[in-house]
Amino acid sequence: MPGRLKWLLIGLLAFGVFGVAQAVLEEFLYVPVTMRVFGATPTPTIVPGVYITTVNFDPPGNPLDEYVAITNFLGTRVDLTEWTVSDENKNICTIGETSPSGLYTLYDDAELWLWTRDGVPEVGVGDHDNLYCAFTQPIWNDHGDRVYLRDQNGDLIDDFAYGSASRGAAPALGATPPPPAPPSSAPPSPALTPSPTPSLHDSPRLKP
Repeated sequence: MPGRLKWLLIGLLAFGVFGVAQAVLEEFLYVPVTMRVFGATPTPTIVPGVYITTVNFDPPGNPLDEYVAITNFLGTRVDLTEWTVSDENKNICTIGETSPSGLYTLYDDAELWLWTRDGVPEVGVGDHDNLYCAFTQPIWNDHGDRVYLRDQNGDLIDDFAYGSASRGAAPALGATPPPPAPPSSAPPSPALTPSPTPSLHDSPRLKP
């Protein structure tokens, strides 16, 4: 085969015409052509943080056997003494108040089950800690609710929605809505519709 045709076929291969060039090279020049595999798609990893990982809102048997599981993926221990868990009806449980010592630390890669009912706290026993909010009525709505985890400053650390709960932004505790803006005499500008972008909050736990 003429050298010019050979280089033409190699050029086609370089520019992505892989199937045609591969067949001709292997048929006439006996040159094996293979594709290099650069590795599998990386497995998503957990973004460091403290997260609500489970809400057991409809337990069988005793309806007070609800619990919220909180897991520490931060890579270091975290003092949760003054952190709170609350719902959309403003039922609030302060984590440290459920501990006999009034203090509570969640260690790295550990899990806390915060129960609705009263019970005997268990810390460092089994595969998760158990603390109890001592509510006398179930607080997590079966049809849907949103669970808020806030730190000692009232800052939102994580929220977990299920069922029919709205997907809007979480309100700050005690926040009041801003006053309405005064009417403007200028004609309204045409609204611009931005292109949708992925919400980091929709999946805060994983990154590629």
